[in-house]
Amino acid sequence: ALRAGLRADCIVSSAGVSVGDHDYVRPVLERLGCELHFWGVEMKPGFPLAFGSFAGERGPLVFGLPGNPVSASVTFEQFVRPALRKLTGHRALFRTTIRARLDHDLDKKPGRLHFVRVRLAREGDDWVATSTGNQSSGVLTSLVQAQGLLVFPAEASALRKGELATVQILDDGFLASETSGL
Repeated sequence: ALRAGLRADCIVSSAGVSVGDHDYVRPVLERLGCELHFWGVEMKPGFPLAFGSFAGERGPLVFGLPGNPVSASVTFEQFVRPALRKLTGHRALFRTTIRARLDHDLDKKPGRLHFVRVRLAREGDDWVATSTGNQSSGVLTSLVQAQGLLVFPAEASALRKGELATVQILDDGFLASETSGL
């Protein structure tokens, strides 16, 4: 299947790029002549991401996404979607971001960028972000219920209630209005 993808502009696979006994994608890509530019990104969810390309004038880009559905979705949003948009001539490559006030404290160990799935609500002129609950990468409902991904910087260990944080909007229509605003 990967060999057949060599005629494409981009190959996107899901699962098989980590370090388990059944993670065959990276070695197969390398045997096919793919140059892996990186494997693993310091982000959560989504550490086991592989990115490479095939030599030659028209060799495809290759993204090996994690097998976990939430990790695959988040890495797709951060890496694959912008690359596909660039390949198709778009200038706006990334999701719209807003600043939102945290509804509660968030804590983590410093060192990895975290994308926290959040619900958004308006309070006056402000947006307020609330975690969708369990942020385990195996909990798909936390992504389904989210309007955005709150960006918890790698170097930070805490974000406190009331602080402003950047949130990537997942649904392009979320900020759309039913009225013209005039």
